Amino acid sequence: MRTFMIVTALAGALLVSATPASAHAPARGASPVLSQELRGPGDIHYDVRLTADDTGGRWRGSMSVLFVNTTGVPLDTVWLRLWGNGVDGCGAPAVKVTGLSGGTAGDPAVGCTALPVRMPHPLRPGRLALLRFDLDIVVPDRDFRFGHKGPYYLLGHALPVLAVHDGKGWHLDPYSEGGESNYSLTADWTVRLDHPRGIAVPATGTAVDAPARPGRTLTTIVAPRVRDFAFAAGPFAQREALTRNGVRVRLWSAADVSAEEVDDTLAGAVEYMDTYTGWYGRYPYPEVDVVSSHFEWGSMEYPTYVVAYPARTAVAHELAHQWWYGLVGNDQYADPWLDEAFAEYSKQRVTGDENPFCAYPFWPSPEAKVTNGMDYFNANGFYALVVYLLGSCLLKDLEQTMGPDRWLAFLRDYATAHRYGVSTPVAFRTAAQAASPVDLAPVFDRWRAG
Repeated sequence: MRTFMIVTALAGALLVSATPASAHAPARGASPVLSQELRGPGDIHYDVRLTADDTGGRWRGSMSVLFVNTTGVPLDTVWLRLWGNGVDGCGAPAVKVTGLSGGTAGDPAVGCTALPVRMPHPLRPGRLALLRFDLDIVVPDRDFRFGHKGPYYLLGHALPVLAVHDGKGWHLDPYSEGGESNYSLTADWTVRLDHPRGIAVPATGTAVDAPARPGRTLTTIVAPRVRDFAFAAGPFAQREALTRNGVRVRLWSAADVSAEEVDDTLAGAVEYMDTYTGWYGRYPYPEVDVVSSHFEWGSMEYPTYVVAYPARTAVAHELAHQWWYGLVGNDQYADPWLDEAFAEYSKQRVTGDENPFCAYPFWPSPEAKVTNGMDYFNANGFYALVVYLLGSCLLKDLEQTMGPDRWLAFLRDYATAHRYGVSTPVAFRTAAQAASPVDLAPVFDRWRAG
């Protein structure tokens, strides 16, 4: 969850107990070896056809998943992640898969967020497979990233995605309500949504509307090379503008967003997209959609689509994720700092927000580290403090140590090298050190990112 309100509150509440960072003597160690492991399944094509009820709160239809075994090892089973079941689990699953063909469905696991599919025969490396199944999605009755606020329905992580298999095996981590557990590879999506004519459906990708049955619209959405798909449904008002680089920014606002907030949010989104393009490289998609309301839970990012509280700080953070998570992926359960710290650092840099913890770091325990995974934070708390605030201090310190020009050039090169791929802590630290004229080990040590 992206909650700029929590981050701001933490900065104010904890500053009084913050203490200066301890000094560390410079040390130079051997550079880690970059991992060359294979990830998969890959070459994924998702095709989704859904029909909404009269409100947009329930969607039924079908989905197919075409993929290649790119893992380098035979696969007798593949896994679908049903993240929409994360909050309520098996007691009240919001996402149901039935009628599966192309494999045999096993018993749901990990709180009904993981569905095993046994293949008819072990799928050898390089071989193609196709799964088809029926899908029934009921939006939960809560104001949340997968939930609704009155007539405005948010379907974040509602569509199943293939789990990732890499050198560690299958990643079947549990759902994290206060953060993310997602880890997915880029894929091509085609999504067809049949919905009432009075309901807008902002979504990942680019859309074309056509008349359907009387009173209804068929929206066909194409989203190439994205690692997830999200959409919303409701009576949103729409505004749009173009960035200097020709990217269309669409703002979809709920009725609780004022005209002044619409103007300011849209202007900020355009400005930040242009700035981040200059810092991190070309944004390769034709548009980005921003869904805005005074959501109590905060804000959230998805590829080419974000849900954001109508404030520039929230929009700046979420749009930075279009590069850090969207284009440059990461395992958000094991390494949440690789997207969250980067997005928060970007937000602070582009808005000029001050982060008091960079001058007066506060560590909640000796075990707290920027590089901890969600397993640690789910058990111990302080996720926003350590990952967002102290993590962004790590990146600011790296910028000051390397120099702003060299640092931004490095980030552009790194984002380009890992575009559509996956970043890891080893890859990032190795590349940063290779681009730096000075030893960066003291910086990583200072911010507990060893």
